[in-house]
Amino acid sequence: MAQGFVEAMLVFLAFLLVFFIVSHIVLVLFLLTMHRTLKLIRPQYRSMPPGCVWLCLIPYLRVFPAIWMVHATSASLRRQFEALGQSEQGDAYASVSGIVWVYGFGVSLVIELLGYAFDSSELMGVTLLPLMVSFIAWIVYWAQIAVYKGRLKRHLTASYSDDELDYGDDIGRRDPEEDDSYRPRR
Repeated sequence: MAQGFVEAMLVFLAFLLVFFIVSHIVLVLFLLTMHRTLKLIRPQYRSMPPGCVWLCLIPYLRVFPAIWMVHATSASLRRQFEALGQSEQGDAYASVSGIVWVYGFGVSLVIELLGYAFDSSELMGVTLLPLMVSFIAWIVYWAQIAVYKGRLKRHLTASYSDDELDYGDDIGRRDPEEDDSYRPRR
């Protein structure tokens, strides 16, 4: 009997390890899509540097950078497509599915923490509904962002400068004629 229990625990732990590895690979692929999409947007239209999407890898704090990422990406896409003359009336630029994803995940996280705090298994069981809705919204959001990325690739034929391609973090040289905060070294 004890041997069967140990084998069952090892199988369960192996399953958890595989699930952890696969889920993080999928998360990295999603963040890579977000990063590449933001890199396609001209720096003057970005609300967020592309490298900041990787903040979503921080355990326990993922929801905060994800909220910022959804809002910033939507605003950046809107400004870029308006500058290209390709904006469409009423287009939310994936903000609806993104908001459902991040806030649904946040609600499920809060419910789960309340369930632990009040030792309520019924409350923890309720987390499945917002978590499933959030998961579906995340898939829809990812697909929508991939579509916008494809549209950007088709419309942006101009080449980027080395500064704009510098990991997409909006690092550039300062021009004293265009920047009032420029102060030459003495």
